[in-house]
Amino acid sequence: MYKKKFYQVRNLRIYLTFFKSTRKIFLFNFVLRDRIKPKIDRIMKRNILVFVFSFAIINVCMSQSSLDKNLPKNANPQTNVEVNKEYDENGNLTRYDSTYTYFYSSSGDETFMNDSVFIDFQKHFNQPFGFANEPFFNNRFFQDSIIEKNFNHDDCFESQIKQNMEMFNILYNEMMLEMEIFKRESFENQTPTNQTPKTNRNITFM
Repeated sequence: MYKKKFYQVRNLRIYLTFFKSTRKIFLFNFVLRDRIKPKIDRIMKRNILVFVFSFAIINVCMSQSSLDKNLPKNANPQTNVEVNKEYDENGNLTRYDSTYTYFYSSSGDETFMNDSVFIDFQKHFNQPFGFANEPFFNNRFFQDSIIEKNFNHDDCFESQIKQNMEMFNILYNEMMLEMEIFKRESFENQTPTNQTPKTNRNITFM
């Protein structure tokens, strides 16, 4: 009888010990899930963002350095500074001016600057609009050899617009003349045969 009670008390102590340890583990998991784990997640996210940001900066710096190495030597401008001084007969400074000039030289390799500037300029016009399936300035405009040849000139667009306007005026006058002829022919078909319409064939448009 005594041994049986002893074993019961012993088993009860084991159960209590197991319950306490299980309760501690449960509380630890609860604290880990609700308090510690969010902090760990925030730290990991912060580290990942710092890593990605650092990698992007390093990549941009390396690409910029490689572009600078690939640039031709004549891509940098040649600078010149001139200082002019004038003195009177007593040696006093009466006039002073300075001139700073810089220019780019192609020296036979004009495709680098022309192509890069022209392509960058073309990007501004390749934006699609809602009322058309094509961009406002499609590729046919920029693939024209005339505008590409005259792109470096100051009157590139002005000369191109003048040529287009002259061509438009010619086409417009031809179209108006043809429409006027059609209209007069229509009136002549409706005029009685015994009457001769007063017409003037000298049609001019400005």
